[in-house]
Amino acid sequence: SDVDHSTVVVTDSPVTADGVDTATVTVTLKDAHGNQRLAGGETVTIDSLGAGYTVSSVTDNADGTYTATISGTVASAGLTVSAKLAGVAITDTDTVVFVPGASDVDHSTVVVTDSPATADGVDTATVTVTLKDAHDNQRLAGGETVTIDSLGTGYSVSSVTDHLDGTY
Repeated sequence: SDVDHSTVVVTDSPVTADGVDTATVTVTLKDAHGNQRLAGGETVTIDSLGAGYTVSSVTDNADGTYTATISGTVASAGLTVSAKLAGVAITDTDTVVFVPGASDVDHSTVVVTDSPATADGVDTATVTVTLKDAHDNQRLAGGETVTIDSLGTGYSVSSVTDHLDGTY
């Protein structure tokens, strides 16, 4: 097998960064002429992606391909997935994307700035809600329904602005 002609391919990406959803990595071993190996028995490893990510053990499919799955709890715009054949890096790599999971009220934050505000009916304080998933990854898009409750008589709350980046 030749590390310069073998391939690393990630499917099922993007993956929800919830520790459950997985992407599949397939390493296809090829010879120096680009022909796929037709048997297994080689030692193929998938490199670690770092803290917050899990790579399963590699399965030898006995046909020149080797597969593993990747899961994670950290959102990332793109991590490079690489592999080794008998300890030697395969030249080809691919990318996996991890996206935040569903918004979780227990991990989302509310921050008030410009406070204290003068109680004159003109001065204002700004309330920013940042939506995060159960693993503290900030949501990357808008479209959620966020409301800010009134503080009671004598106070008013403006309409909520969706900044389309997980903040309101």
